[in-house]
This record gives sequence, structure tokens and C-alpha cells, in this order.
Amino acid sequence: MSKTRGKHGWLTWLVGFTLLVGMISAVNLLGDVGRPFAGYITFYNPITWHWQFDNSTPTWWSSIAEAGLPHETFELLQINGQDYNFQVDQAAIFAEAYTQSPPFVTLAFRQGEAISEKQVRILPFTFAHFVDFRLADLISGFGFWLLALIVLRIPSSQPLNRVFIVTCSAASINRWALYPSLFLHTDFVSRTIDLCNLCFLSLIGVLLVHFALLFPNRSRFYHRFALYTLYFISALSLVAYSSSRLLLWSGGQTDLVTTLDRIGHDIAYRMTIIGVLALLARLTGVLLFQSSKRSRRQAAVMLVSIVAMLPFMGIVWLSGLTSIGRRYNLFWQGVDLRFLTLMVPTGAALVILRYQTFRRTPPILLLIPILALGGAVASLGTAVWRQSLSQVAGSGRIPPLLIAFVMTLLVSLVWVTQSSWRGYFGRVLHWRRRGDDAAKRFGQRVIGQTDLAKLPGVMAAVLVAELELERTAVWLWHNETESWQLAGQAGQWARPLPQQLAPPDLLRTKAIIRVHKGETAVPLWLQPLTTADAIELVAPLWVGEARVGLLALGKRWDEEIMDERDLETIELITQQAALFLLTAVQVQQLQQSQRLVATAQERERFKIAQELHDTVQQFLGHLPFYLDLSRQAILTNPERAGQLLEQCVVNTEKAAHTVREIRANLAPSQLENGLRQPVLSLIEQFEYRIGVKVALALPPEVDTCLPLEPRHMLYRVLQQALENIALHAHATHVQVTLGCADGRVTFAVQDDGRGCSEQQRRQAQAEGSFGLRSMSARIESVNGQFTFQSAPQQGTLVQGWLPVGC
Repeated sequence: MSKTRGKHGWLTWLVGFTLLVGMISAVNLLGDVGRPFAGYITFYNPITWHWQFDNSTPTWWSSIAEAGLPHETFELLQINGQDYNFQVDQAAIFAEAYTQSPPFVTLAFRQGEAISEKQVRILPFTFAHFVDFRLADLISGFGFWLLALIVLRIPSSQPLNRVFIVTCSAASINRWALYPSLFLHTDFVSRTIDLCNLCFLSLIGVLLVHFALLFPNRSRFYHRFALYTLYFISALSLVAYSSSRLLLWSGGQTDLVTTLDRIGHDIAYRMTIIGVLALLARLTGVLLFQSSKRSRRQAAVMLVSIVAMLPFMGIVWLSGLTSIGRRYNLFWQGVDLRFLTLMVPTGAALVILRYQTFRRTPPILLLIPILALGGAVASLGTAVWRQSLSQVAGSGRIPPLLIAFVMTLLVSLVWVTQSSWRGYFGRVLHWRRRGDDAAKRFGQRVIGQTDLAKLPGVMAAVLVAELELERTAVWLWHNETESWQLAGQAGQWARPLPQQLAPPDLLRTKAIIRVHKGETAVPLWLQPLTTADAIELVAPLWVGEARVGLLALGKRWDEEIMDERDLETIELITQQAALFLLTAVQVQQLQQSQRLVATAQERERFKIAQELHDTVQQFLGHLPFYLDLSRQAILTNPERAGQLLEQCVVNTEKAAHTVREIRANLAPSQLENGLRQPVLSLIEQFEYRIGVKVALALPPEVDTCLPLEPRHMLYRVLQQALENIALHAHATHVQVTLGCADGRVTFAVQDDGRGCSEQQRRQAQAEGSFGLRSMSARIESVNGQFTFQSAPQQGTLVQGWLPVGC
């Protein structure tokens, strides 16, 4: 609301002024209740330059029916001998006639070439007359005003919104201020309201043209100079109208007044025709030639509403521009055609309600189609009942109870069929159920898909179908590159998507990001997605504290703007999507782990084979040779034979020791009795191998507080950590610390070696190094936690914990 009230705050005043004019006009006309009148409304036709019955006069009003007046086809000439003109005081004539008995006035009129006179009975203007005469216009004006108010409440400064507000305000004033009084505008209030009506009537045509060039999106025919020219022509109509009224009220009816009135009248009516035709042409063009399904749907709804109003507009145009219109009334078989004007605000309400062209859907918007339907049903029911009474009893008024019953019955029928969660109003009335249903269908269609190469594409296609989106894309998070990598997309994209999105280091948001040009600041790393408004929302996918992916959602194809209700649905879907992707990632990692385990096994086999080749096989290969030499030397050189046999014994002991080490590395049997002795043996071997003393902290309670399987896991982690130090660290100090506290066994292996960088770790993993991953997998398999910290020339720290009794 701040943007509209700031730069375009005049719109707020306009909407408020519109309501004020409508209230004053209605109250002023209600002030005429009780005053005598002849049962008809008159107006001056500037085209034919004569007075006639206004075609909004109900045909069933008793005075006209009793007098047998032809109603639409005559010119009013005199009333009680006085010429019909702006100076005649009809109120005084009717008041005087009402005091007589019988209360009649004599009308002289011309029908064709014949001049006739009729006596018309005078009766008081009642509230029932007021309802017959003004209800349709009051409801229609309220519909337009309510639309203007709703769009005004939207925090947007789009030109389409501003033009829509002004157009609805002008249409509302035209409906509300059309008849501010029962008689000629002789008082100040009636004259002021009449002048306001003429001013806004002059602008309706050009406003319709302006709206047509912007709805549902800016037309390629939009040209500012041409539009300014049309506004200038409309301003001429306003000046002519205003001048004619001011001259009339100051000096009476003259030829100049008549000419100015006709100029203003002709321009205003012709501009309105141009505006309606322009809007029809624009909507038809969008419906036939635009590729956007969203735009075609919006155009279709608006086109149907305007076409439905054309019978009413045709009668108004004919009455205003030709003499033919005098033959037609706004009541067809007793049905008030003015209710057709409600089709336009109803169509606009449905566009906002279903397609949210103007950003948001307030529930009060439902009041417009309800009022339109109720008014139309009431008018139809009244007409049918009146026809029935005229055939049976000749006359009579409509019982209000029957009107209420018929209206309630039909409105309830439509409401029951269309307000269900699958009905037309279901999105507003049952949004939670629709959202839950969409999330449920998403889960049903995606569950079971664990192939990480296919899952993102499947998810994108399902989201496009279930949420009726134009496009969707899925990126997966890669820890190695610390970026999102494009993994799947669906829908139509004007430009290729970026393969990689790299957020800033401090980005930790888990909330859905709304991406909309002109309304929110778009983060720099998301700007590649904002081209041509391709993306509406970006949802980071997290599971706990781990990034999984990124979901980019385009607009709805029917241009339903994502509001708070949609965000709730999308949050449910993103939670499911994150879990599905995490499952697929874990399945892939498990498959990779199996391959890596097999590779590691092959490496271990090769290492054992190499150790056997370098030690035991070498010894066994030399042993027959030494024994043969010993046998030969026994006879010739017994001392030499003894030395050779002694060497064979030493080599045999070394080979046996090597075999014991290999067996201990493969399956240390000491672990069955505790952890202390195997760890001491492991450290002894490490010290003997690289010549670096290890500082060991191993409390007695750690020895047996772990079951056998976790004990094996911890031993292998310590073994791998020391192996990494021996191969890569070049350390001078090594410390191994174990402890038991708070239901956990903690461990830490720290060295002061050369360490490594994150890039080096990623490169090692890419080349097939499995050490860190295997250590982490072992600890996490027993519900423990593993961490690795290292930096170049700052040593390495491997630490973690396992739960006691796991």
C-alpha cells in the first residue's frame, strides 16, 4: 500500500471521492421520496433536440400504464400547457396537480406527425419506485467501486493497475451519479453531481482504450502520443459539457448551450464506442494470436463479460446518438437490462479471483459475482411474477418473500456447485484442501524414483503439471564445488538456464525467495533466473543443516501470482522434494560406496599380496637354496653349514612375524577382549614403522565400554588415521586421545604435519581416495559423529565420538 499511497496517493483520494459522490447522489434522490411525480423520468436528447421519456423508466409504473402512453416512440411537447424545456418547473406542476382532485396532469406529445394529449395521474414517489429505478445502477456502481478499492489496496505501481482504478472509478461515478434527483437539476447538490458525472463520462472512452493497450500485457500498438491525442479529444468533450451546463444554469437554454451540449455529448459517446470496440478488438487479438495460455484465458473471461453487456450498451448508444434509440427501453419483457452492466465488474472480479492479474485475491471479491447473480435473478424473478400477475389479475406488485425465495434458491444452487473445492471458487474457499491435494499428488507421482540422474527431471515435470506452472528447474548441491548444479528442468524457457549457481558464503537462508522484478531486490547470484520474468519463486531445499538442492518455480500459466496460500503448499512440496532428493543422493552414495568398498578390497588384496611377495615369498623362494647349500656344507664345512641354518631360522621367524602382522591387520583377535591391547599394538607398529613417538591417552574405562562391532569400527578409524599420517603427514609429533564421558566414547588423532587444503581433499577424492569417507561411514554407521580438520602446514585433527552401548 505504501507505493500507491506515496507516488500515486491521488488514487486513494479518487476512490474516496467516488464513494462520496455515490452516497450523496443516492441520499439526494432518496430525499425526493414522498414528493409527487407523474410516474416517469424525462431527459433532453441533444441529438434530436427534444424531450422524451428516459429509457430507464420502468414500463410497469402505474401512471404510464393507466394513461396508455406509447412510452418509447414520442416527443414530449407540453405539460399542462407549458412547453417542455429546461426552465419548466416539473416539481411545482406535479405538487400543484397532486392537491387537486383527481390528481392529473395533461401531457401533449408528438408521435410521428400526429400530436396527441393524455392525462397522467400524479402519485407520490415511494421507496419502491426508488428501488425499481436505481437498484441496478447502485449495485453496478458498487461493483466497479469495489474493484477499484481492491486493486488500490495492492502494493503495486504498475500502469495497468492505475488505469484500472481510474476506469472503475469513472464507471462507478457514471452509474451512481446518473440521476441525482427526480426532476431537473435545480439545486446545487444535483448540479454538482451532474457536472461530476459528465466529467467522468467524457473520460470513460479513452480510459477503455488505455486499458485495452495494457491488458493483459502491453500491446505493441501502444503509442504515448496517440494516447495523449485521445485524452485531448476527451478533454474537449469535458470542456464542452461543463461550459454548456454552466451557461445553462446562469443564462438559461440558448442555441450556444444546445450546441455545446451536443458537441460534448457526441464526443463522449463516440469515444466510449471507440473504447469498447478497441477493448473487444484487443481481447479478440489476444485470444486468437497470443501463444500464452494464461493471456488467452484472461482475454476470454473479459471478452465474454463485455459481449454480454453489449445489449445494454447498444440501447444506450442508440439513445444517445440516433433517434432510433427512442424506440427501445432498458427493460426487456420486464427484465432490467441494466444488470448486464454487472457483467464487466464480474468478469474483472473473476480474472482477479482466478488469474490474479492484479496480484492478490481478497475474499471480499466474491461479493461482486454474488451481487451480480443475485440482482439478475431478482430481476428475472420479478419479471416472471409480474407477467403472471398481469395475466391473472391484471396488475400487482411482487411479494418480497417470493423474490427472496427465488433468489436464494438459484444463488444457493450455483454456490453449491461452484464453491466446492473442485468448483470455480474452490481456489479461494478451499485453498488448503487444494494445496494439500497438490502436495499429495506430487508425492504419489515422485515416490519410488531413486535414480538421481532422472529424479530432478521427473520432479520438475510433475510440478509443472500439478501446480500449473510455466516452467520449473531443479539444481543439486555439490559439496566439492560449493555450488548448485543444474540437474533437471521442465516447461518452456526463453533462454538456456545457467548450469551452475554459486551463492555467497554467508547465504544460509532456508526460506522461499520471491523473485519479482521491480518489487524486491533480487540477489546477484539469482539474477540469471530473472530474465523475462522467467522465475517467480526460488526454494532452497534443506534437510536439517544439510543443503540438498534448489527449486526454481516459474509463474502459473494462468497467471495466478504466488500468494501466502501458495507458499504453504510449496513449503510442503519442498520438504518432500528435499527428502526425495536426499534419499536418491544416499542411494547413489551407497552404490558408489559399494564400488569403492570393492576397489578398496582389491587394493588391500594387492597390498597383502605385495607384502607376501616382498617378505614371505622372498624367504620361501630363498629357503630351498639355503637348505641345499647347508646340506652340501655339512660334509665339507660344518661351521658354514651352521651359519646358513641359523640364517634360515632368523628368516623363518621374520616371515612368521610378518604373517602375524598381516593377520592382525586383517582381523585383530585381541579386540574381542578389549580395546586397550590392540590400540597399544597398533601404536607400537606405527612407531616402529616411521620412528615417531606417539603420545597416547587411553583411560581404563574405555577398554570395554563399547560392544565388539563399534570397537572394530573405532579401531579401524584409528588405524586409517595413523596410516594417513605415515603416508602423507611428515609429522614429528602425534597424539592419540580416547575418553569416555556422558554416554560417549570420544577419540582424537592429531599431528603437526604438513596438513592439506580443501581443494587437495576434493582432488584426492576425485582421484579415488576413500580414507576419509570410509572413516566417516564407519562412525556414522553406529550413530556416531566424525569430523576432520586440516590446513596447509598446520597439521591435521581427526576426532569424533561413538555412543556407549551402541
